[in-house]
Amino acid sequence: MRGVILSAVLAGVLGAQQYVVDWMSILDNGDDDVAYGLAIDTSGNAYITGASKINGAYHLITASYDSSGSLNWMDTLDLGTSSGGFGVTVDKNGYIYVCGDKRMGMDADFILMKYDPSGDLEWYTTLDKSDDDVAYGVAVYDTEAIYVTGVSFLSGTGDYLLVKYAFNGEPVWMDSIDNGGIDIPGGIALDTGGYIYVTGKSHNGGDYDFFTVKYDPSGNLVWNRFEDNGNDDCAYAVAVDASDNVYVTGSAVIGNNSDFYTVKYDSQGNLLWSQSFDCTSNDVAQGIAVDSVGNVYVTGIAHVTPSDYDFLTLIYDSAGNLLWCDTLEEGTYSWGIAVDGYKNIYLTGKVGTGYDGDILTVRYLYQSGSYESGAPGSIVRFALSSLNRGGVDYSCYLPGRGLYELQLFDVGGRLLEGRSLNPGGPYHGRFEPLRSGLYFLVLKGGGSRIVRKTIVLSP
Repeated sequence: MRGVILSAVLAGVLGAQQYVVDWMSILDNGDDDVAYGLAIDTSGNAYITGASKINGAYHLITASYDSSGSLNWMDTLDLGTSSGGFGVTVDKNGYIYVCGDKRMGMDADFILMKYDPSGDLEWYTTLDKSDDDVAYGVAVYDTEAIYVTGVSFLSGTGDYLLVKYAFNGEPVWMDSIDNGGIDIPGGIALDTGGYIYVTGKSHNGGDYDFFTVKYDPSGNLVWNRFEDNGNDDCAYAVAVDASDNVYVTGSAVIGNNSDFYTVKYDSQGNLLWSQSFDCTSNDVAQGIAVDSVGNVYVTGIAHVTPSDYDFLTLIYDSAGNLLWCDTLEEGTYSWGIAVDGYKNIYLTGKVGTGYDGDILTVRYLYQSGSYESGAPGSIVRFALSSLNRGGVDYSCYLPGRGLYELQLFDVGGRLLEGRSLNPGGPYHGRFEPLRSGLYFLVLKGGGSRIVRKTIVLSP
């Protein structure tokens, strides 16, 4: 997809948490490209997987970005008439595991792949249990095992399938669950003891319900839980915190529209809280992550108009209170999310509509405190409109001593112009002419660094 204008609007920020878009990376590898899975390592490298449409068929794509958003490597595999990646994880040694489906004609099989840290494919293995087997999630426990979950049509209607693999790709055990109707898992996570959690949706009667299960490391079922709000409730992702609390997210039809719906269980399966979030007419949460203090990060899709979707990302504290939300607009779809040890947020999905999209990966940079910086009586103030035409207007007051530097960057991180400003003010200025798109202004000096993002429209 070419000629897409990216836009972003910063939503209201609650409390002292502040996030700015650090970088955005667009990957155009074919006629239509989309990413579903995302993982990060301890160095801030991001790994995404999805599908690229090349010469009329979708191929499984995996790519790695460094912490600044530059592409490390990319691999596209043609494994049949169609294939795609849905889940990705990375182990403590930097090896990457990708799961998805390998389709030949109308028959799809599980696929599991292992890459070394340089992006070289070490092996891949497939599993054929029925006419259609699609793997949606993968997780690794230390150096002991790889777990993959997905749907298998063993009963003809769709069942949960969980497979444990050794590190050479050989299956160790597998288990399936059939609730009598359509059962489709969406995500997998592990706790500190190696217990496995799988979530998804189960349909046995009038509507879908959240369906979450816990297994011990030997494959024995420990508990299962349904969540039913009276209409369709579909879970797509699960995460576990350091205290083995379990978080599940997806969508729930409340009234006439679907909303983000997130629940928290303790390790015994007791429901601790549930929260819904209604941003637009239809909202669907697709990904979830949790940080070291139990904050919960949820991302998905907000349906703004019949033809327009936005990235929508939320943060809850461990008690379920909403801390922050943000959208990225103009036809963006978010599926994968991860958070690093510094609370920086990584997202991946798609930008563009129809069958002409590109993979969009975004990193939000966490900044504690306020956008106003400085001691009382000597506060740096920096303001600009979130929407501008033909250029960017700004105003600022700069206390103290020494020069300040004001820099303008485009969405690709390219420095367009820099201006030196003396302390004092208030100053009023404008960068022009500028094309339509997303821009970032960075003000540095006086011990402060403030980042603003803004949209420029045609005059």
